[in-house]
Amino acid sequence: ISQTAGRSYGDFQLTRQHGAQGNCQFADKFEMADGTRYRKEFDTDPNKRWKGRDPRFYKVFYTHGDTVGQMILNQAKGVRSQTFNCFVVRKYWADGANNDNKTGHGYATPYLRVADIYLTYAEAAYELSGSYNTVPTGGTLTAEQAVDVIRSRAGMPDVATTLADYTYLIPESEEAAYAGNLDPFRVLYRNERCVELAYEGSYWYDIRRWKIAHYKDGTPIEILVFDLNGDNKDVNNPIDETTMVREKAQFSGEYVFKDAHYWMPFRDDIIFFTETWEQNPGW
Repeated sequence: ISQTAGRSYGDFQLTRQHGAQGNCQFADKFEMADGTRYRKEFDTDPNKRWKGRDPRFYKVFYTHGDTVGQMILNQAKGVRSQTFNCFVVRKYWADGANNDNKTGHGYATPYLRVADIYLTYAEAAYELSGSYNTVPTGGTLTAEQAVDVIRSRAGMPDVATTLADYTYLIPESEEAAYAGNLDPFRVLYRNERCVELAYEGSYWYDIRRWKIAHYKDGTPIEILVFDLNGDNKDVNNPIDETTMVREKAQFSGEYVFKDAHYWMPFRDDIIFFTETWEQNPGW
């Protein structure tokens, strides 16, 4: 249960430690089970908010009312610590693991998964050929078929079923990046990487190599907050749906990404080694 600084995900109720949580923008990337994209208006629909989502949603997140071992998570406003968020990152926790049940629980992070290989192939095949249903020279699958391998394994509808919905709900922070080149399949395969590889350390590098990270600079990080009917401390009380709202996260405010972040800084001992070695721009 003890967490390293590099991956301190978890909820205080589970770990007795403060940990990083998911946010609305990232959770929105998980489609509904029928392949339609999640809409903000679903936040206030208890039958859609945390229900009927991509099966991977439930592998990645715990939400309010989920049972973890003998514990029931209470994510109501004012009860949980710091973030008041309802998206607890579950991905690296064994089922039922919490601070009272931690013996033998741990996780291993793979350097590369087969899913990553298929998704990387899909991206390369599409960007090389400009078509998602053409097998590129030297390839064996179309980009669409490669993505469908991952979606099928996850229990999600194929690309053909869901592609039309990818002309809708492009994140505001990415609209400029797609301006004049809004291709539904590009949006879909990039979203698929976010979902399949969630919290595996790929997203930061993906948005940098796609050169869309700077469009997110200044984007408020949003979380869901709500009260329960009656006493917020009683997890058995139903959610007061009239209080369900997205708010700017108090703990971090806004997403920050400047042009300098497309580069990594050289260590001081390297740039001081010779007078002609220049630091990367912005550092």
